[in-house]
Amino acid sequence: MSTSIQRLDDIRELGLSFVRSMRAENLSPNTIDSYAESLRQLAHFLESASLPTAVSEVRKAHIDGFIEHLLNTRTPATANNRFRGIQQFWKWCVDEGEIETSPMATAKPPKVPEQLVPLIPEEDVEKLFRACGGQGFMDRRDHALLRVFASTGARKAEIANLRYHPTDPELSDVDLDSRWGATAALYGKGGTARLVRLSPKTVRALDRYIRARRSHVDADLPWLWLGKRGRLLPNGCARVLKKRASMAGLGNLHLHQIRHSYAHAFLSDGGSETDLMRNMGWMSREMVGRYAKSAGQERALKASDRVGFASRL
Repeated sequence: MSTSIQRLDDIRELGLSFVRSMRAENLSPNTIDSYAESLRQLAHFLESASLPTAVSEVRKAHIDGFIEHLLNTRTPATANNRFRGIQQFWKWCVDEGEIETSPMATAKPPKVPEQLVPLIPEEDVEKLFRACGGQGFMDRRDHALLRVFASTGARKAEIANLRYHPTDPELSDVDLDSRWGATAALYGKGGTARLVRLSPKTVRALDRYIRARRSHVDADLPWLWLGKRGRLLPNGCARVLKKRASMAGLGNLHLHQIRHSYAHAFLSDGGSETDLMRNMGWMSREMVGRYAKSAGQERALKASDRVGFASRL
């Protein structure tokens, strides 16, 4: 005699299982947090509107109402992000056999108007470095941190997660004396690893910081970047940029602008798209196009000065 499985049906309860499944797949913490927050907001919307919260009873019209609510109260980018988060939840429910068909099977994500990310001119990046010109621990740390961001174009979580050990290279992600030149090992989305180059000036800034790090009360922690209370987390890295940008009179900057600026400079100086993909940790050329748009016209004009009829006639 077969015994049927009594299944959970509430969206919040299944949401906990969804999060556990994402952790087992080694998705990035940022992705997990984003998807979980999308689901939490959907559940809150359904409850507030007295709509069903059982996954077997949620319909496309209910999802459409949630997305419409977001478009009326948030940015299109936020609505698009939440759409994709809950879309993955419903796909998971189908894969797990909780429901037969996703209510989002025919749904399309809301369109996001193209908004180009403003780049940071090189002279402004130099101003950021000069704003960290002191000899104190925080000055040395912030200078090294910002130089690592600028010379690698890496994501904030990748930089924040760098490990350091003074004597064991297996426990360090930064190698300042490699025979191939100084490098940092970064672990991107899905745990994929890659090496990125550290410029000589970045190495000098890191060396100065590491010397100061020795006397920090938490110097025995396995993380490279330390703050007043232990490890410096990704959001702490973002606050470093905002603080130093304010000191340099540059207004409100965010770390993603450095990433876009790195991509623009790489392509503008003749770097290949394939090498840029490798450096940035991208799996698709779609990301190259997205990042390249910010200053595509400028690069096209510069290219006309070097190649083609305009360079010879």
